[in-house]
Amino acid sequence: MFAVIVSILIVLVIIIVVAAAVVLTLRSSQDGKDAQAAQAAQADQAANDAQADQADQDDKAAQAAQKAQAIQAANDAYTAQGDHALLAARAAWAAMAAQASRDSQAYLDPTKKVVWQRFNDIKLVHGDIPAPRKSTSDGRVTFAGDTNSASQCQTWCEQNPKCLGYTHVGNTGNEWANQCYLLMSHTYKFVSDKNHQSGWKYYV
Repeated sequence: MFAVIVSILIVLVIIIVVAAAVVLTLRSSQDGKDAQAAQAAQADQAANDAQADQADQDDKAAQAAQKAQAIQAANDAYTAQGDHALLAARAAWAAMAAQASRDSQAYLDPTKKVVWQRFNDIKLVHGDIPAPRKSTSDGRVTFAGDTNSASQCQTWCEQNPKCLGYTHVGNTGNEWANQCYLLMSHTYKFVSDKNHQSGWKYYV
């Protein structure tokens, strides 16, 4: 009789142990599913946030680019008239365009296309350069080299990721002639000056 009772108790213990194991397994499985669901939700939220941020950056960069292009078109129209009395007005437009470019620079994306806005008879380095073929001590303006081509000056700026814009001194007939200077800072002056061409880099 005693042996029967012991056998029954052992069976009961086994049943209890198996039931507990099943409960723990089910609970663990549910916890795992909950954790996976939470991770998936977090990933979806992060992806949505990233898409929203990118869309906002793209929108701001596009607005800045449109503003700069409109200003550039106005500048080109007045340049075609050949009226040097309007140089001061073009310098003001250049300042506005540079601000638009600065807005675009804030949302710079290396995968975007580089676009140039160019200003004839405008220099951006007035009073900054201590002497011909010299750079400023603080690195705001860097002498890039001698060239009679504004396009070469622009190319040098494109090749330097820190370069924001450039001023090419044309055939002025003096010791400053045919030189290229690169701007590394948003601190500069717009001055009307014949035989100078400047450009500013932005991204679309």
